[in-house]
Amino acid sequence: HVVRSGIMSEDTKLTFRSRSARIVWLIQMSYEMWDFASPYDANGRSSSASCKLYFDKFIDFVRRLFLKWQKLALTHKLSVVFFSRTFVRREEDTGNKAAVHMASDGRMYEDHYSIVLENETKADWESLILKIKKAFVSYPKSCNWRLAPGRERTPSTASQGNILEAINISLNLLHLHYIDRDLHRTGEY
Repeated sequence: HVVRSGIMSEDTKLTFRSRSARIVWLIQMSYEMWDFASPYDANGRSSSASCKLYFDKFIDFVRRLFLKWQKLALTHKLSVVFFSRTFVRREEDTGNKAAVHMASDGRMYEDHYSIVLENETKADWESLILKIKKAFVSYPKSCNWRLAPGRERTPSTASQGNILEAINISLNLLHLHYIDRDLHRTGEY
């Protein structure tokens, strides 16, 4: 509740909340994103979000978050990056042999990164959902995923993906955050 005064001690925990942070979302486009959620929740009861694609569940979360941001009149700078790992059946199937790597289990793979939104600040956050959905629909084609016999190019599962590489790329963006500051932003997440 709101108070007019208070006492600060060594046990006091301060929380600073920014109304204008730079935010980077890393969305792993793994095999599971095209899979359906269980029709049951963790307690075994039928769920209202049953049998939705995991991507649709993500969009539901985004919609609720954007409504909250709009209600609070926040001016965050949002970047959204899709990333994935593609397992390649044969090396000659790739156009760029330098991009092909060997996994610890002996399979060849390529890593893909796609910037969906970059530093977007909107009064109408809802318009960004359409951009995210369009990028989702076109992502398999941009990665050249195909299941033709002998020429498979398939997405990895989440556990086999390139999450550490994606985190490293986003950390490179924030590495020298104190140099040439954007004074419109008060935080980076």
